[in-house]
Parts: sequence; C-alpha cells; structure tokens
Amino acid sequence: YGVPPPDVEEGGGRLVYYEADILSRIPWGEVDVRPLYDLPLEKGERGGLELRAGLDANLELTHVHEGISASGEIDYYFAASHLLDAMPNPWRGHDLAREVFGALLDKYPREQVVANYIFVLEEMRKRLESERDRLARRVFGELLEEGTMRFMVVTDNMDFNRPPPVVESHENAKQANRDDGAPFMRSLFDRSSEDDMNKLETSVATYLDRQERLFFWYRNRPRKDYFVQGWKRGRIYADFVFTLSADEPNSQDAFHQVFVMETKGVHLKRTEDTAYKRSVFDLCSEQARKTAWADFVPAMKDKAMRFEVVDEEEWEKRLNSMLG
Repeated sequence: YGVPPPDVEEGGGRLVYYEADILSRIPWGEVDVRPLYDLPLEKGERGGLELRAGLDANLELTHVHEGISASGEIDYYFAASHLLDAMPNPWRGHDLAREVFGALLDKYPREQVVANYIFVLEEMRKRLESERDRLARRVFGELLEEGTMRFMVVTDNMDFNRPPPVVESHENAKQANRDDGAPFMRSLFDRSSEDDMNKLETSVATYLDRQERLFFWYRNRPRKDYFVQGWKRGRIYADFVFTLSADEPNSQDAFHQVFVMETKGVHLKRTEDTAYKRSVFDLCSEQARKTAWADFVPAMKDKAMRFEVVDEEEWEKRLNSMLG
C-alpha cells in the first residue's frame, strides 16, 4: 500500500510506514478499558514486584519498588512507561492506568490491588494492544476508502518476461530439490538452500514446479523480498510468489496472473496471527480486483493478482482450484 496517491503519476507516492501513517492516526481517546474494571484479583500478600536500583539526583544509590512507593501508593507514571509498547501516548497511558486502578480500588482493598500490580499492568497491556489493533484496522480502512492510501504493487524490476534459469548441479553446493530428488526447474532463482523450506513448503514447491502452466515460482525470503504492509506493525512476508503463463501462446506478456501465497501448518491454522494475515490478504485480493491501480504500474497492466493463505491439510486442493 502506498500513500499519498494523488500525484503517483509524477512519482510522488511512497510506501506506507506503520508508525507515521497508521499509528499516528489512531484516536487514542476511543480506547476502551472498561472490561478491566471487573478484573479478578488474586488474594494474598504483596508480591511479584521487582526492585529497581538506580542513582538519584545526588548520584547516590537508591532502591525502590517499581511502580509502588514505600507507603503503598501506585505510581501511574511508571505504569504509563511500562505500557509504552501498547500505548505510545504516555499522557493517555497515565490516565488509563489511573482509570483502571481507580476502578479496582473501588472494588478491592488497597493491599490486594497493590499485590496484583504487575498482573493488572500485563492485563492492561493485552487490552491496549487489542484496542490499538482494532482502531488501527479502522484507520487503515478509512485511508483506503478516502483515497489517501491505495493498493499498489511496488518493485524495482517487473521484467519477468524471460524463462527461469535451468538449475545446474555444482559439487558441494547445498541445493534444495523436489520431493522426488530432482532439481527445481521453474524456480526464478538458480538455487535455494534446503534450510529455506520446511517439509510443507518443499511439498508445495514441488507441486508448483511440476505445473506446465507455471511461468515461474520463487520462495519469498523473510525480511528481504516482497512484503505486504497491513494495519499492524510487522510486515507480512508470504512464503511463495508464483505466476501463470499467458493463455495466448503468441502473447507479448509472458505471464498474466500473479499469486502471493502464505502456507500455514495445522498448529497455526487458528492463531491470531493467521487470522490477521487472512484478513489482510482478503483485503489485498479485493483491492487487486480494482483495475485502476495498475494504471500506475505499467508492468502490471492487465495482470490479475491473488493473495491466499493456504492451510496444510488442504493445500493441494486449494492449489488445484487456484490453478485449474
């Protein structure tokens, strides 16, 4: 995704940056922490608090309880600093900490709240992260809808109108092979280390390599190659990118469809991360069906793109459907 788009034709667009373009627009005043008012607290003595050693203004060594004064008062400023990862606005973090602890102090004895100080902060962190991501998703959608941000394919080189290189064996080279032991023939790059792919990915790569309709495939390298920026901080690096050859034998375009695919093992099927990636990829596929974006990327003119998250137990069926 790129922002802002009005002068993309003149080269004025740029990549989306999470902190500058998404996080900075989150309406922190809409964060809802009311579910924490009824947080169940453990009964017991004050515990679980760490000690912090430091130097005071006179450069004398001091020892203080983190977040709790000697008299048992709660330090809301420390709480705000503890929550900065989830709530980067320290003033709002301070107010929310005071709000949550105030509600708990109305319900429980002060000693019990103090004893659960770290627990409450961790529950606050979880809630704030959830609220941050909820509001970030809304911001992301609003930016797309109003046109400040738009779906784009950004690359330095889309000149893929050449056949993939033939893999040649070299003595002592650590080379990834297909399931049947044969070298990969349709991989965009000469070779990839066998450590680059797990068992599921090797099976998928073998399937792709055997498809006559495939123009090329390649194993997308995390933190190096193609990525998608969604409404969370981390970029999404899919496992595979592959293309289908043009339907017309004499077409000037070597390929006409591009697939971006993430594979997920059975144990990851229902995780929060997988659900997030499905949501982002579904949105990407929806945006890719709108043809206007390709006007700014000549190499992608008249080419279709699909973004897919494929589960381990159904990967072959899904690929049969995608390529059929």
